[in-house]
Amino acid sequence: TPFWNDLYLSPVRNDMGRVVQLVAVMQDVTEREQMARRLATEAAIIRALAESPSIYEAAPRILQAIGEAQEWDMGTFWRLESRSQTLHCVDLWHPADLPLDAFTKFVREATFSRDMGVPGQVWSEGEPVWLPELVKDNRFPEGALAAEAGLVSACGFPIASRRGLQGVLVFYSRRIWPLSKNLVLLMVGTSTQISQYMEREKVEIEQKELTILERGLAEFMGEGLVAMDRDGYCIYVNAAAGRMLGHRPKTLLGQNLHEILHPLASPPPCEPGVCPILLSLQSTKSSHVDDPSAVFFNHDRAAVPVAYTTSPIIDRDLIQGVVITFVDARARRAQEELMRRLLQEKDEEIKRIRETLTQSQGSRKEPSPSDAVLDNIRKLLG
Repeated sequence: TPFWNDLYLSPVRNDMGRVVQLVAVMQDVTEREQMARRLATEAAIIRALAESPSIYEAAPRILQAIGEAQEWDMGTFWRLESRSQTLHCVDLWHPADLPLDAFTKFVREATFSRDMGVPGQVWSEGEPVWLPELVKDNRFPEGALAAEAGLVSACGFPIASRRGLQGVLVFYSRRIWPLSKNLVLLMVGTSTQISQYMEREKVEIEQKELTILERGLAEFMGEGLVAMDRDGYCIYVNAAAGRMLGHRPKTLLGQNLHEILHPLASPPPCEPGVCPILLSLQSTKSSHVDDPSAVFFNHDRAAVPVAYTTSPIIDRDLIQGVVITFVDARARRAQEELMRRLLQEKDEEIKRIRETLTQSQGSRKEPSPSDAVLDNIRKLLG
């Protein structure tokens, strides 16, 4: 079994000054060397994660850092595909002078399910796996190709978070290294660092997708939508709001939103204790205003009758701003008036049909073939 040796040699000379013996003092410093290498490897992994925009960019640097420091001959990074529930190799590393073409081709094309291959074994057990004699274990389909490449041992460890398994790291060697405490600590520490990075990366992607979705919905919704920060300055305007107010949305950003919607020079002036927009910066409750006197002012300082809702933006129990959604009340009221007129016309039409049916029933003494039809119409009309 190889070990790290701290060796001191000293010659023993005779009276003539000739070297007649050697005294050697050696000390097993494997633990000290492994600890130093582990700390250096962890530092290299942290740098790789900090300097890389994604886990795919960091993966080759992480594999190289672990492989070179721990003297492994090949490292592979496997990621779990949630839909197919299989592991796929997203990157690998090995020294440039080591001919592993056949084995690397197999690894890049392989797909492992749970319990299949070294990655699948790590997935199944959910903890580090140490395989000192990979070539003698028939459970692993990659064993034969690994043996042809001269790789005789392997180790793997999971990358997992509270959401479950995210990936697996597997390393191969042409020598059989003893499993040490420092190697286990390196496995656990690396797994924690990478899983935290992947978790943050996934959350950032989800938030970015949600932001894109929210902005897309906000841009295509029929209602006007504006938002201001807690100081009253505009931070967002959708296309519908710009259209109704007669402003280009970008020109409103950074301006005092209340002064645009309720300019003080336009009667009636807003009072801080009365205006729903200003009150929303003081209260955590939403408010809805649907009053004939409610107006916003457009680019030409002309009053636009509106119905609007104010919703405070709250973070850590503090109001960070307000979102205001509004509609042009003129268009809505015109539509409501049209609906009332249509309903009134329908009521009048039903009344005329009833009168016709009543007159027809009173003028006939004998039943006719259409009486059954008229009876059914009366039933439908109540």
